[in-house]
Amino acid sequence: MKTLLSAFLLLCSLNLLAQDKFMTIFLDKDIQDLALEPCFQKWSKNLGEKGFFINIHVLSDKDQNLKMYKSLIQHDAPDYLFFLGDLKLPKMKLIQKDKKDRSKNIVVESETLFPLYSLDSFPKLGGVKSQAFFEDSTISIGVLNLIYHRSSKYSHKGIKKRYCEYFEKNLTYKTCKKSNNIKVAEMIDTDFSQLENDTEVLASDAKKHSSFKDILVANNLDMGFIAAHSNSKKIYYGYGNNEKTLTVSSLLKTKITTKFLNLYSCRVFEDNVSYSVGKAFIGHHSETLGVLGSTKSGALAYPKIYYNLLKEGYSFGEALLRYVKYFATSYGGSDSYLDNNGYHSGLIFYGDPTLTLHSCK
Repeated sequence: MKTLLSAFLLLCSLNLLAQDKFMTIFLDKDIQDLALEPCFQKWSKNLGEKGFFINIHVLSDKDQNLKMYKSLIQHDAPDYLFFLGDLKLPKMKLIQKDKKDRSKNIVVESETLFPLYSLDSFPKLGGVKSQAFFEDSTISIGVLNLIYHRSSKYSHKGIKKRYCEYFEKNLTYKTCKKSNNIKVAEMIDTDFSQLENDTEVLASDAKKHSSFKDILVANNLDMGFIAAHSNSKKIYYGYGNNEKTLTVSSLLKTKITTKFLNLYSCRVFEDNVSYSVGKAFIGHHSETLGVLGSTKSGALAYPKIYYNLLKEGYSFGEALLRYVKYFATSYGGSDSYLDNNGYHSGLIFYGDPTLTLHSCK
């Protein structure tokens, strides 16, 4: 493991003593030279001007384990954490109450450990899932893996170019002339009708569509909400002859214009497959900057709460952190809905967690 604390990251601060936000970046060794690219340096400088101090850790395969992550996070004590590259993400087992015998606990499935819990919670890993994990959360997390396949078809140069395109679009969005007129639309399958109109929190004129094209391409949306059944390889809306699907291959061929997406769909970021469908929304000339979804069965329950946090100006990463903490404190206890179903416990924000929701004029 190697730590990069580059001079440009120090110089990008206007006043280091006034820094009040810290970001740790875990960078895949295979793309470590990304930190020296102008696209990345400009993005970093912009964060420095906004009060961020950035520390970068380059991780080889053997460094990507919970012990190493814990040690580095304890050392840095960051407010934000950004995983860049094809990194092995920390995991835990999801343990829930047995519905037939509430005195027993059963292992339901493994999940990616997001949002990461506070330092005090790390020793509890491997035990029964505790609401304290969520109550004590302190870190806002983002993940971005644009290394689709490790083959000659996707060269090192091509991968760096893909990341640079992302950071350039990211910086353009962050520095644009902002408007409060946010364009929002939703596409909700009949099984999830209880979620209809939640997007009106963000925009009273939020549109309703039944076409993936309308959500992803046709309307230059700032925020799109898709509630549909899914697995790690596809999202499908409707049934039988009327079924519409999004697959990894179809997404990688689509020039998506929607800036952010909330996917109320199971396993879209499952990371024990070669490349899950959620990851395909970013890259290949897509304009998308961030996607919210789950690594396991479940999704963002009660999305209206999360949307309210975005509307208040919290970043996507911090809004997710506050959302999880809200459920830990307001719906705590072994008999709570979220404890039984674990809906919130596998959520990740795929993209730069410091991004906020706005429209560009």
